[in-house]
Amino acid sequence: MGMHWGNAQQVFNAVVDRGVEGLPPLVSSWELAVKYLSDRSLPSNDLRVEALIRREARKNAFSTAVTNLGGVMTLPVAIPANIYASFAYQARLAAAVALIYGHDIRSHQVRVMVGLSLAGRKAVEVLKSLGVRFTVMLLERSAAQLSEKVLADIGAAVGLRILAQGSEQAAGLILKTIPVASAVVCGAIDWNYCRAVGKVSREIFRRK
Repeated sequence: MGMHWGNAQQVFNAVVDRGVEGLPPLVSSWELAVKYLSDRSLPSNDLRVEALIRREARKNAFSTAVTNLGGVMTLPVAIPANIYASFAYQARLAAAVALIYGHDIRSHQVRVMVGLSLAGRKAVEVLKSLGVRFTVMLLERSAAQLSEKVLADIGAAVGLRILAQGSEQAAGLILKTIPVASAVVCGAIDWNYCRAVGKVSREIFRRK
């Protein structure tokens, strides 16, 4: 259990760090946020974030589809690379949301909350399993008051979910023998998941 927990924390940190710094050839979360902050057609942060989530979810779906078009020939590379890239892409989205709402992405607490967003609709369950109520955390803006142990446990819990999702995708390898079907299905899944990540990050970082 300890080894799995440690591995999960490493996965979590790697994904969040890559999301914040950017996933070449994609720009960093800072550059992405500035792009939307400087868009004069979007007069409020809420509209900027909504546009960000909508556009980035489409891009995530497309990049996933392209990665999976190789079919069975790319299996050894596409499985780990696709999972890592997709989560890093979603972490970049969550980090950009945090920046648009004025949070300091250099903060350890903010980075953990970026990672928590990767749990999507399961974020409430992750916190509940650690004795933290999601609604109370949002109302009291108490993320900065969470103990280091809880922050570490959040990272490990989300990391385990990333690893679990990787195993679930690996279990569906039969689909990979039909490249176009694989591309369409995986692209649709990541579009939906990326939107969920964006919406959770908006709830976490929006300033009341």
